[in-house]
Amino acid sequence: METKHSNYQMPVFILGMFLFVSAAYLGWIKLRYGFNFTDEGYLATESWRLAAGDHFLDDKLTGALRHYTLINSFLFKIYPDISMLQMRQLQFILTLAALLIFSISLFRQNRQYAWLPFVFSLFAFTGLDPVGLISNLYYQTYPHLFLILYISLMLFGFQSGNPAIKKILYLLSGLCLWLMTLSLLYMGIIVFAPIIIFVLSRNFKLKDYPFTFRDLLYVLTPFVVCWMLFIAIFNKPYVLNIFNSLNVIHTIPYYSTGLITANWGQIKRIMISAIFLLLFFAAIKKLPARLFIASCAILSVIIYLMINTPLFNFLTTYYNGWFARPMWFSSLLMAFTILFWMHTIRKYILKKTFSNEEGLSIILMAPFTISAYTMNIFSGLGPMAVCQTAIPAVAAIYLFFASNIDKAVKSPKFVTPAKAGVQNMLKSLDSGFRRNDGQRYFPAFYESVNISHPKFRQTISIIIVALLLGPFYYTTARHDWDFTFYDVVPKYANVRIETGFGRGIYTNQIYSKIYDWLIANATYFTQPDDYAISYIVSPMVHMITKLRPSLDDTFIFFEKPNSYFKKCIEKMEQRGREPKIAFIFERWPIIVGGAEIFRAKELDFPSSRDPISIYIKTHMTPVSTFKISDDHIIRCYVDYNLARDRKAGKLP
Repeated sequence: METKHSNYQMPVFILGMFLFVSAAYLGWIKLRYGFNFTDEGYLATESWRLAAGDHFLDDKLTGALRHYTLINSFLFKIYPDISMLQMRQLQFILTLAALLIFSISLFRQNRQYAWLPFVFSLFAFTGLDPVGLISNLYYQTYPHLFLILYISLMLFGFQSGNPAIKKILYLLSGLCLWLMTLSLLYMGIIVFAPIIIFVLSRNFKLKDYPFTFRDLLYVLTPFVVCWMLFIAIFNKPYVLNIFNSLNVIHTIPYYSTGLITANWGQIKRIMISAIFLLLFFAAIKKLPARLFIASCAILSVIIYLMINTPLFNFLTTYYNGWFARPMWFSSLLMAFTILFWMHTIRKYILKKTFSNEEGLSIILMAPFTISAYTMNIFSGLGPMAVCQTAIPAVAAIYLFFASNIDKAVKSPKFVTPAKAGVQNMLKSLDSGFRRNDGQRYFPAFYESVNISHPKFRQTISIIIVALLLGPFYYTTARHDWDFTFYDVVPKYANVRIETGFGRGIYTNQIYSKIYDWLIANATYFTQPDDYAISYIVSPMVHMITKLRPSLDDTFIFFEKPNSYFKKCIEKMEQRGREPKIAFIFERWPIIVGGAEIFRAKELDFPSSRDPISIYIKTHMTPVSTFKISDDHIIRCYVDYNLARDRKAGKLP
């Protein structure tokens, strides 16, 4: 690709920025829709409770695995009244900032910028979570953020001619590696990324990316030093907590069956995506000019239809049928990763020279491959988690295809048949579209169709990659808009929460009424420093009521053994954290299918003999209920003494 005449990229860049800004505007609006009683409530509560006075390890049997709680606890300390919407907005702002930094680092490397807003437009809408689960800062989005910053700082380091600045940039990139593992412990394997880049830059002779052994040490030093300090601060309790956490996880059936399982539905999607990529590549390499773009457009339409159909029941749904479309995006990324490394290794064996764009793709794909496949193995989302480190990969996809498109457009098989028609058009433009002073009326358009001009080749690259990514981008973004994760779709979210942690969020009427009922009971019966229990899987209650959890776990569901909950209750009593109030949800408080349809009943509280229910029925008394239907009732219990004092008017 050409590195000169970057000013000719401006018209295409402006068009891309219109797409990017439009996506960002819609993404910002999307943040206000959907209230989540379950996962997002858990993520917030686990951080808030630390800011409210709980200890990272002492008050949590399994606190050592997800350190994002330490990062987010600083947010609650700095801004105790932060809302869920503001946390989502902060994640969105950080996404745009990271994309800006990443884009600058890419531009400085190859001097091309027109393609950037097109390729990153999806993330301007979805933020750091293309899956569409939770638009917040937590253990899935933090690694994505720090991965982008790490790669950006590495690229700035490659480009810097000042030794002191280069060292600082490499030190900061190493700090980002540590922050990735701080947010999610098993991401520690990312430490191999700079080591692999060091090996590849030497063996593949990537002259544009000089990376010495001393540079490698600068990157690794912050990672090692920060972990040594962290372990020194938390010491033996931290190590013991890790082993205890692993033991608890092993008792959960979902994890005890093994981390690596064959998902045949996903394998089929990867195979189809791989065929799609190979056909796209073949069209670029082999087809004549008159069929070049048309063939890619046909392939794009075909894959779009495949994404939106079960393909005659050949493809099964995934994750209760909710995430089939982002799963296709994940499949594309996984298929490209496999084919990319096969192509790279083949080229290395044949001792072929890597272009600047191919070298940059290797630098991007090395850390992406490590992080994506680590999350694929260890995350409960499985292969879908690959999407949550996608930003470097989509940049690599563009660079890889653009490099090959550039070669194809320069080749005789493209130029010869296109030359006559294009030259006739240029003659018409020259003779019929000039001003009196001899200058062209539309110089940008003239240059874009001039096959000898670099802008023409870059325009073709953007069109082809847009056809490649477009079906996956559109369907993933559409899914993100329609899926509010256990709430109604945006068009049915007609109630705005006005107070508390949920203020500013649009939700359904039932959620809004439950929200107000929870606040009313907590305000009437409890004081700010009291403790509470809420289950099944209703951790957001703690954020709504601003009452710390009595138990070790706030995400209470009965896949864990009774022995675990007995231990939690014993610990609760030893530390004087007995609940003043308890809220019992007999169903997960989730809405499925885009309407007010709740999940099936999982707990019959009056007859339940689990340790938590026994404790509540023994030490507390019912005071209020919220009735959704005859078979769907949410119960509120309070401490016997508290209920007696309230009834006697002894409380203020």
